Amino acid sequence: MPILRKTIARDTHLNNDEAAVYKAIGKKYFDKHSSVNHGAGEYVRVTGATVATTNTVESNFAILKRGLYGRLHHVGEQRLQRYVTEFDFR
Repeated sequence: MPILRKTIARDTHLNNDEAAVYKAIGKKYFDKHSSVNHGAGEYVRVTGATVATTNTVESNFAILKRGLYGRLHHVGEQRLQRYVTEFDFR
């Protein structure tokens, strides 16, 4: 996935749920990788100074979706990053 190499720093800490696709991505593209198992009722895992959770990204994505559906209705690929950045700021 060349887009991952271009847009995400290698030292980023990847947090994800139990989806199998993330295991390969985590090993290949990231130095730090943690996951939680939603299927087993686990939503936060704390290991020393490392906290694994997907709550933050799920909340950010929900805010973005509400903005897109409620106000913008359609966003082309060429402007998507601008809107993602704007809603991340909010």
